[in-house]
Amino acid sequence: MKRAQLAYLFLFFAFALIFRVHAQNTIVGDGFGARSWYKPTNFSANSYGGFFTCGPENSLYGWAYKYPQLITNDTNIKAPITEPIPVYGLKNIKYHTGGYMAAAIKTNDSAYVWSQRFPPTPVLSNVEFADAGINMVAFVQLDGSLWLTYEDTNRLKTRSLPSIPNPVRVGVGWGVVYVLSSNGEVYCIENPISNPTVVKESLQSIIDIKLTSVSLAALDSGGRVFEISYKTTGHPSSELTFPYPIIALSGQCDGYLHLFLSQNGNCYDKSAELIDSNVVEILSGEGHYQWMTNNRKWHHVHFYGEPMKLNWDSFPCQPDNSVFFSTQSFCLGDSVVYRGKSYHEEGLFEFTENDSFFSLTLSTKDTAYEYWQRTVCSTQAAPPKRERLWSYQNDSVCEALFVDTVFVAIPTLNIRVVTCENSVSVRGVTYFKDTSFSLVKKNKGLCDSVIDVDIQFFKSVDSSIVIGKCPGEIIEFNGQTYRKQGIYTSKLLNHLGCDSIRFTLLVQDSTCFPIIFIPDAFTPNNTGPSLNNTFLPHTDRMIQFHMQIFDRWGAKLFESYDLARGWDGTYQNQPAQDGVYSYCIEVESLEHEHYSFSGTFTLIR
Repeated sequence: MKRAQLAYLFLFFAFALIFRVHAQNTIVGDGFGARSWYKPTNFSANSYGGFFTCGPENSLYGWAYKYPQLITNDTNIKAPITEPIPVYGLKNIKYHTGGYMAAAIKTNDSAYVWSQRFPPTPVLSNVEFADAGINMVAFVQLDGSLWLTYEDTNRLKTRSLPSIPNPVRVGVGWGVVYVLSSNGEVYCIENPISNPTVVKESLQSIIDIKLTSVSLAALDSGGRVFEISYKTTGHPSSELTFPYPIIALSGQCDGYLHLFLSQNGNCYDKSAELIDSNVVEILSGEGHYQWMTNNRKWHHVHFYGEPMKLNWDSFPCQPDNSVFFSTQSFCLGDSVVYRGKSYHEEGLFEFTENDSFFSLTLSTKDTAYEYWQRTVCSTQAAPPKRERLWSYQNDSVCEALFVDTVFVAIPTLNIRVVTCENSVSVRGVTYFKDTSFSLVKKNKGLCDSVIDVDIQFFKSVDSSIVIGKCPGEIIEFNGQTYRKQGIYTSKLLNHLGCDSIRFTLLVQDSTCFPIIFIPDAFTPNNTGPSLNNTFLPHTDRMIQFHMQIFDRWGAKLFESYDLARGWDGTYQNQPAQDGVYSYCIEVESLEHEHYSFSGTFTLIR
């Protein structure tokens, strides 16, 4: 699973120390660095056993498979101690920690230290935190002072340690004490007993530290873990990688083993090898470690000699929890239903219900795919569509067959047939009037083509014109000259050579009034006779001229005061549509008489 896909649900509190719970040797969950669902239990581990608190007086109990002196000074009690017994009668304990030495903090903030040689001895007051190791115990007081208790020849000695800014946690290793500050910085105090010197490490945003005899494990606010080999010159550090974010860690000096607890309840060792799942608590000692699963069962691993058979069921005050884990895998494209909700993506999901915490880890299985492809002819192109025909899955693998449908647009060809004839034949069918239809052309192995056919017949327009001429006057019309009165015929051709307008021309002698011929139609195609490319009345014997052209809705399209300038059939530089238009013409004759003409004409292309 990709780490970026995990649903991080760390609930980091402010770096303030509010430590008022029974605790063990891991330090998260106590008000400093609390995150996600993890909370410390009342159990801790020492080098060869462990402690826990129990009862209304918070009495300290212990067990051991070596060195019973950490539990009791009764020489009649021998190791192993497989069922817990009271530890030196200590009560009102709120925190405990152990290695070869041990320490406890009481509810009045006083600290006690003991070992195999020395019984519990009060050493400090106003103590906030402690960590015990093989031969010393480090403390943080409420005022931020740092202290160290260690074994001398015949007594316990306590000394101060160098000041560190805002210390909140300490960790004891082999000959070193590490200090964690409230701003997430980490400091190492070398030679703390004889000649303490401070070295600042390069780690940042750290919220928890635990030491073994050889290394420091540090947990940062993003769930990452870093290791420092403090016994190596220069204290080299490296990041330990895990499949899921880490929320708790455990380690102890004199020990060599760190344990790591992930957000989804997996317990790992340093190499990220999975130890167990559904884990809610981890404890690491010198030659053993144990963990508790969410069914309230403890599990124990012992590395030296014969495994110790602890009777965990006899232990009182077992920690309670309401944390539930589920790990499932599914095929891509499927979903998982968990507690009434569907999940479609892999990741880590967390939520609470009725004070219980639920963690769901989802991952996708390896999938084998097979794809078929089909082509579908469509009136228009569309994105490809993938459909699953069938699928199969077992515990580890999925198989699926998909069909990819590709939509191919049907080829379309548009043909326009324009004719002057009275009929047209297409594929054996004769047409006599304007019509439109579609033909289908079969294409082998491809989509059929569609041919859209539009047939248009040109119709001639008949027009009658009466022209009066003065005696001796020569009349010119449509390229012809007329000297005598009579009835004449003339025609205009369009760009196809068809008769566009057929004129019947009556030329007769008349009084010499202003002459004006207004055509009934014109064809602005720039391909036929130039006379028919513009709408312009034929005029004579006049001195003033004003013409306006309107469309069928009364909008003015053209205006001219020039006897030689007619309308070219355009409006705003665009060709006007075929159709009927109206005109209004005003003229003034040579005798200064005014005349008005109005009517309609047809534009034909």
